[in-house]
Amino acid sequence: MDYIHYGADFPVLPLLGEIIGCRARVVGATHPGYVGLEGTIVDETKNLLVLETPTGIKKLPKGDIVVEIRLSNGELICVDGATITVRPEDRTKKLWRKSHALNSRGRPGY
Repeated sequence: MDYIHYGADFPVLPLLGEIIGCRARVVGATHPGYVGLEGTIVDETKNLLVLETPTGIKKLPKGDIVVEIRLSNGELICVDGATITVRPEDRTKKLWRKSHALNSRGRPGY
């Protein structure tokens, strides 16, 4: 599968935007019941990702899941939920700063 991994050593720009409204699928989790859940992201808090699935609303703890997200531009990314366990509004600021810090150290920009 062709997607961008997101984590400590991976690009940060795909997650600078809003993910509410994007399609998502859980590909890994500490709880086996979460794996395979698929739906539309309808809400996000610091610790939860809320999916609307065919069987109803599912509230998933970010720290316990790895999720594939289809962004609005069609790009498919894989995100370790533990790396985005911050308030959504703070995530964009934090990731923007991180991407610029990498650039200032001479690493390739994202």
